[in-house]
Amino acid sequence: MHILVRLAGEMIIKSPYVRRQFYQRLMANIRAAFKQHQLAVRLSEEGGIAHVYCHSPETPLILSRIFGIKSYSLIEATCPSTLEAIVSTGNEYYRESIIGKSFAIRAQRSGKHPFSSLDVQIALGSALKLASGGNVKLKAPDRTIHVHTRGETTYFYSASLPGPGGFPLGSEGRALCLLSGGFDSAVAAWLCQKRGIAVDYVFFNLAGAAYEHSVLKVAKHLNDTWSYGSTAKLHIIDFNPVAANLRQTVQAPRFLQVILKRSFYRAACRLAGLSRNQAIITGEAIGQVSSQTLPNLATIEQVASMPVLRPLLCMDKDEIIAISRRIGTFELTKNTQEFCQLTTEKPATACKAWQAEKAEEMVAMDLLTQAVENRRVIALAELSLDTQLEHYIFVDTLPPAAVLIDCRSKEEYESWHPSQALHHEFSELSEGFTTLPATPSYVIFCALGVQSAIIAEKMQARGYQAYSFKGGSLPLKNYLALASLSH
Repeated sequence: MHILVRLAGEMIIKSPYVRRQFYQRLMANIRAAFKQHQLAVRLSEEGGIAHVYCHSPETPLILSRIFGIKSYSLIEATCPSTLEAIVSTGNEYYRESIIGKSFAIRAQRSGKHPFSSLDVQIALGSALKLASGGNVKLKAPDRTIHVHTRGETTYFYSASLPGPGGFPLGSEGRALCLLSGGFDSAVAAWLCQKRGIAVDYVFFNLAGAAYEHSVLKVAKHLNDTWSYGSTAKLHIIDFNPVAANLRQTVQAPRFLQVILKRSFYRAACRLAGLSRNQAIITGEAIGQVSSQTLPNLATIEQVASMPVLRPLLCMDKDEIIAISRRIGTFELTKNTQEFCQLTTEKPATACKAWQAEKAEEMVAMDLLTQAVENRRVIALAELSLDTQLEHYIFVDTLPPAAVLIDCRSKEEYESWHPSQALHHEFSELSEGFTTLPATPSYVIFCALGVQSAIIAEKMQARGYQAYSFKGGSLPLKNYLALASLSH
């Protein structure tokens, strides 16, 4: 398979030196993409055009996800750049496919030749019309034949397929994205990647392993699908101690959301400095929630020690969701709950900087440093979600306030069950769990911990904080017995 790859327009207008830098980065990223998919590829260059040779049918899909590519075309035939050879080759290759159909010839040239693009269109169009009986139709033809003459070689193809455009990933530095697991932050990361920025991620966990699992799947998708040529890392920070301290020390609850976001910014900037990122990225859009009004954004950004990139700032939700569908994160994020709400009180929509500083007077800032230092770091390229699944699905203790559900048969339930356990048999719960409230966390158990794991995984995929008790009913019974003795 031979594919002709064109650079994005913004790269072409750069100076020769800069254009060459972009081109070298793009070629390196193409090689990295095919290496990631364990495919052999051969590349060549021709005056700012790349030629990709690979036998795999995956090749077009891979190229459609490499930033810096404007478009690409599957080459169907080639010939020397003489008018006679072009007419002969085009006639031989296409005449049978256009019998009884309308067609158009689109020709373009690069370099010096004794014929024009119009000459090619007239000569080849006339030959094909005579040989096939087809009709030339310049608007909306049944078949379009593209003839691209470049130097000594002419290429024939039927279509130009769009690439993502932008700049090659890594050509514009590196930044740290605050990833929440929702629509916005994933789209923000992708848009920055499109501008050539390599992206790492930080996740501030406020809700446990199930929430972490949903965010991890989003980061893994962005890395494996769109980050060719980059080695992205996900930093996971347990932010519960910081949030607990904010609830205790901030005396004006209406400012809590702004103070929490300022804490995110402080921690992210500290981490970015440690991980050699030059900016932080957020998914904030003006007016979307209370902390994203213009006055609150100004107050939040005051604590940032480096640039804050907000590519969604002037987008509405429909635009953001449309991009999430295009890049493949919609299904992963549509059911994710976000856990940034620290108070039920009506939040302030215009918190001034001095009000935030006064509200933070008693906050233990050293907890931020500890949280960053105690982070876990995951190299996304090396991560296997299948091997990580057990860590996120199974628990061997009961989290506080978790709802316990017994999914065994009626007979097993009646023979023994914890007094606090609800009973929903596996067949009922497997399809009917969506009727359960989304807010509490759930621990499900069965005889051996197998059926309950299936349900917990399904529930997590729908945004629930749900787990399976490891080992099933007997380990749970022993755990509850020991817990009662300790009390």
